[in-house]
Amino acid sequence: MTYLTLTQIRNARLRADVRSECRRAEQSGRRLSYGQALRRVLHRPVSQGYFVSVDHALPMVRWAISGKLPAWLSPMRRQMWLEITDKVIARRHATGCTAVDAIAHVLQSSTASRYFLSPATAQKILYHEL
Repeated sequence: MTYLTLTQIRNARLRADVRSECRRAEQSGRRLSYGQALRRVLHRPVSQGYFVSVDHALPMVRWAISGKLPAWLSPMRRQMWLEITDKVIARRHATGCTAVDAIAHVLQSSTASRYFLSPATAQKILYHEL
């Protein structure tokens, strides 16, 4: 059995979404390059979620709540953690559940507003350079 990391799953999903976007364009009589399809896919909601673990998310959400996200985070990652944190807070207020349960629910059940990748990183993933 092969064990895939969340990063590998995200990368495979991104590649599949780009191929699917190209196929949809071809079916409607248009042609898209992988680069054009990638730009479209990056800004679309991702139903598979955020591709991060609860163990990684717990301290990041706590830092976000306290307003102390690490300075080294890229703007894209900062945006992702703030989005996750907003959903975790809403879940906790709605259900009264623990932080861990809220994080687990958000990571497993929520749709991310987009792929939180820069175009350069996404292009490297698409062409298997990472």
